[in-house]
Amino acid sequence: MGFGHIGEILLLLLLALIVFGPKRMIEMTSQLGKTLRETRDALKEMNWSLTSDAKETPTPPAPPSSGERDHLRIVESAPPTDEA
Repeated sequence: MGFGHIGEILLLLLLALIVFGPKRMIEMTSQLGKTLRETRDALKEMNWSLTSDAKETPTPPAPPSSGERDHLRIVESAPPTDEA
């Protein structure tokens, strides 16, 4: 981050101080700080939630071997029986 524009930033802060006044500037910066803190906390919680969900997600089962696939085809293609 360059420091070549400090004069412009100070000019904007001075104008804001003149327009809003010192009391209102303190209220605005306080509210901005609270908003940034809440946003940072929400992002941390979301990140924690995503990483904990990733750790808890079970790995998918391995695909069946070729012998198991043949058995599944036979069972799936067998005609239905009336056992009821």
